[in-house]
Amino acid sequence: MKTAVGQIEAYSAAFRDLVNVKIRPTGIDIREALRLSKDEDWSFLCVSMDIIGDACTAIDSFLKFGLGGPTKYDDIGERYLRLYGILSATYIQQEALLKLYQLMNVPPSLREIKERLAGLLIRTLRHKLSSHSTNYHDKDTQSIQSYVPIRIDLQDFNCTYGMGGRGSQESVDLKVAIDEHLSVMIDLLDKILEKAIRTLFKGQETCEICLDFTERLKELRVEKDGGFVIQVSNGNKLIITLTPEEN
Repeated sequence: MKTAVGQIEAYSAAFRDLVNVKIRPTGIDIREALRLSKDEDWSFLCVSMDIIGDACTAIDSFLKFGLGGPTKYDDIGERYLRLYGILSATYIQQEALLKLYQLMNVPPSLREIKERLAGLLIRTLRHKLSSHSTNYHDKDTQSIQSYVPIRIDLQDFNCTYGMGGRGSQESVDLKVAIDEHLSVMIDLLDKILEKAIRTLFKGQETCEICLDFTERLKELRVEKDGGFVIQVSNGNKLIITLTPEEN
């Protein structure tokens, strides 16, 4: 079974392949081929695809080695770098997915997706501990707050932080926060790929290429739901789906 990071990479690869198939014929305007609103949207699409993959590399490293990293040294600086790094990596991946969502005009509304992302723990941590440590705006209390990680508790996947330096403290499991992030990213990619196939092959739903990508999406969804897609001999595939246990 693919890891969550592996699933994101698989969805991203399918989307990239879809884009390449549509722009490959010579003489076709990219904006027209991809149904983009503006010429400059092409550059935003390319950068967003690259960022998603680059962020996966960073996230995968963090999930393997935690705050300590792949080093024999117990270095507090490394832990801070990896803390700030994972907060940045997840944030820019969310923003890249949000951009693709917008470019592909995926329903529901962009506002709903932004609200969903705003509710992610890892995003809140990014605002509190990285980008707005000394000027975090608490929307519930309408107050400006400050937060700082507690150095002695930065270990593995644990992050304890305090409000106002010596104020109340809270500990979070970064792995749990990342898993939540990855789950949402997979869901958004699924919606983006589905909408892209439907939009870019409108009126061509029965063509071979469209059917291939539709089948690819089905296989990605099998893995998304915890199943397996295994390549066997003669180009055939063995698909194993999991059904929920009955009480």
